[in-house]
Amino acid sequence: MKIRYQTGFASLIQFIIISILGVPHALVSIISTCSSDHTNCISNMVVSLIFFILTVIWFGFMAALGFFAQDKRNTKLAFILMGCEAANAVVAGYINFPGDTNILDKGISLIDTVLSIWVIILAFQLMRAKGGRVVKKHHIIQNIKKNL
Repeated sequence: MKIRYQTGFASLIQFIIISILGVPHALVSIISTCSSDHTNCISNMVVSLIFFILTVIWFGFMAALGFFAQDKRNTKLAFILMGCEAANAVVAGYINFPGDTNILDKGISLIDTVLSIWVIILAFQLMRAKGGRVVKKHHIIQNIKKNL
């Protein structure tokens, strides 16, 4: 399967991976806080749960946006998806990555940044097609030569 404009598929993969990686991230945060500071254990558990839910909602929104952009071949939705993914890449790659303290957090930030860039590239190709099929220039040039 060639993935040229499948922003829905790419954003769904991003949603699944980040949601799965969010569970160990939350568990590590809860365990480290509860083992060192017993008074903040419950409050950290609640904050970690709320953060996980908000993360799932955000990536679910971007996955839905990716599917709508792909299904409708809508350039405006592709542009909005690119903006959301760019914001996500900035947060994960520029803000979180240098400040992350452990290897799990750095790995999740790196994976999130790479997946965001992948979705941005696919959304850009979809936007550049302006509602048409996404094809390589090589195929267009060959078809023009055949018709001449």
